[in-house]
Amino acid sequence: MAIRFKKTKKWFHVGNMTKKVKKSSFEGSGLSISQHPKEWSRIARLSGDLYTVHKENPLLLDFHKLSKRDKTNIFEWGVERGYLVKGFKWVFTYIDEYDEMYREFLSYEDWLMDRGYDEENAEDQEDLNEDKESLKKVKAFLGTTKLFEAECWDREHSPSMAETFCILRYADEMLGVDGVFWNDILDVYRYSAPRAVIFQSKLPEWTIQLVEEPTMSR
Repeated sequence: MAIRFKKTKKWFHVGNMTKKVKKSSFEGSGLSISQHPKEWSRIARLSGDLYTVHKENPLLLDFHKLSKRDKTNIFEWGVERGYLVKGFKWVFTYIDEYDEMYREFLSYEDWLMDRGYDEENAEDQEDLNEDKESLKKVKAFLGTTKLFEAECWDREHSPSMAETFCILRYADEMLGVDGVFWNDILDVYRYSAPRAVIFQSKLPEWTIQLVEEPTMSR
């Protein structure tokens, strides 16, 4: 498996250091870090403290450098470990003010409810039929309760989060790395910035120092 790693020494964490209060983070159950604390403070708009997070020669799995084959192998591992099951998802594609976007749903009924359509209502039929052209049912790996509990996620069990969390579990349990890095686009107005996570199992190896309080939290 051709997996690339990112080495970066100094990071920041905005928030607090209590694991128990962390719920439903897009980075899972680990410590969320970044090199853009001001931007993340604006994005999240929560109170908290600013910390520096440092380790000599850390290894972070570069999430966006994983190939399709890498991900498939990881997801198959997830099925074996009871983190994923094979099933289907419904993908709805649409255009927002910036670009083509998509949303995922676990069932057709969930999509109907989200769009606010009533299949028995004749007035909805034209818009419903038009939207259906942008809706596809595709094979997917779906997350189990075991996976979402491991990553402290208590919101809707979306397929995309299941895949992300399975990659986190694999990196933590099988690769022995410090965490995972997402080289996302830096654009505060689209709620996007590069970010990373340090696994709880690796935190004792890092030096964490309080810089200032209070500030905005992530």
